[in-house]
Amino acid sequence: MVNNIPITNIDIENEIFLIKILNPSISEKSLSNIALRNLIDDALKNEEIKKNNIQVLNRPIKKKYKNFLSKLNQKSLPEAIKKNIYSKIKTEVSWTKLILKKFSRNSYVNINEIEEKIKKIDLSSKNNEDQFDTKDKMIKSEKNKNINTSSNTYLNKLKNEALIKIY
Repeated sequence: MVNNIPITNIDIENEIFLIKILNPSISEKSLSNIALRNLIDDALKNEEIKKNNIQVLNRPIKKKYKNFLSKLNQKSLPEAIKKNIYSKIKTEVSWTKLILKKFSRNSYVNINEIEEKIKKIDLSSKNNEDQFDTKDKMIKSEKNKNINTSSNTYLNKLKNEALIKIY
C-alpha cells in the first residue's frame, strides 16, 4: 500500500514482464525490487498529478503509445501489458507537465557559463548559425538537467512523506 493505494502481486508481475521486455539483461534477482520501486514511484506520481489537477490531452499520449509499441519487437502483447504501457506513458506525460508547471521558472541557466564552454570548444570552423545551434542545444540541455533534478528531488520528497506498507 502506498498512501492507501494498493499495489497487487498482479501489478508486480505485469511490471516484471515489461521490465524483461525493455531490459532483458537485468538479473532475475533484482526484477521484483525494480518492479516494486517503479510501481511505488508511479503511485506517488499519479497521486500528486490528481492532487494538482493535471490534465493532458489523449492525442499525444496515443501517439507516444503507438510509437512505443512499434519500436518493441513483440508480436503480440497481453492486453494487461498494453494497458500498463499506456498508463505509464500517461503518467510520465502528466508528471512532466506537473514538474514544468511547478519548476520551470526555477530552471535558471547561466548563459555566461554556456558561452565559456562554447569558447573552449573549437567552433572557429563553424559558421554563426552552427554556433547558435550549439549554444541553443547546450541551453536546452542545461534546462533539462535542472528540470530532471527538480523532478527527482520532488519525487524523493514525496517518497519520504509517503506511508508505504508492505504486506
